[in-house]
Amino acid sequence: MALQVVGAGFGRTGTLSLKHALQRLGFGPCYHMMEVFPRHDHIARWHELTFNDDRAADWDALFADFQSAVDWPAARWWRELAAHYADAKVVLSVRDPEAWYASMRRTIYPEIMRPLEAEAPEFAKRLTHAVHKMIIADTFGDRFEDRAFAVRTFKRHIDEVRDSIDAARLLVFDVRDGWAPLCELLGVPIPEEPFPRLNASGPPPGAPGPLPGASDPPPGAPGPPPGAPGPPPRGHPHRPGPPPRDHHRPGPPHRPGFPGPAHQDRPGPSEPGWGDPR
Repeated sequence: MALQVVGAGFGRTGTLSLKHALQRLGFGPCYHMMEVFPRHDHIARWHELTFNDDRAADWDALFADFQSAVDWPAARWWRELAAHYADAKVVLSVRDPEAWYASMRRTIYPEIMRPLEAEAPEFAKRLTHAVHKMIIADTFGDRFEDRAFAVRTFKRHIDEVRDSIDAARLLVFDVRDGWAPLCELLGVPIPEEPFPRLNASGPPPGAPGPLPGASDPPPGAPGPPPGAPGPPPRGHPHRPGPPPRDHHRPGPPHRPGFPGPAHQDRPGPSEPGWGDPR
């Protein structure tokens, strides 16, 4: 099974809603960060790709069971995937850059910057190290807290995708536009039901459980901007008790990382968690 749709958009641009939309249109299963959590073999592969030579990547093996891929980590390698799957359509999910940064800054970023406890399992360490490197280091040059730089990086990414992909196979897509542009690109009928608008206030059905090993941030660790929600309280998804919000994975040892279950997207006004709400 070859990928028929490659998602090139960053997280927090509606990728989970897009995942469910693609699956509804017959392009599923759709790969997304939430698919990585329960697959320890995939964690090992992404770690290898992130820290070693990715020119030897076996994309067909990695995506053997999937027809589409959106969100990180796949979006980190959008060029390679678009070239490897030359017949695939490319969907670049976008949103207002300032709104995107604000959402990232109060959700994904604090979770990435959460420390990992020493007893965390090896798969959690590998996952956390890989995601920190591919997003914070490789994508944002360890300058994500520089708002202007991060927003420029987001805009530059959009321009690079537009300039690199043939317009005939590319859709620059805002999930607020709904079914019509996506169905036109893929050549399928528009469903009668509303476009998916997923709520990040809790994990979707089937979301994986939390990874162990996350601890609270150390004193002085970077946090959300003034007025934004603080880090999740004890008893959050990676600890006993029902999760009031959804969070990502545990962070790397001796440096920040992130805990929690699969990220969500398109929620209500609070926008908690890793996901991709508007």
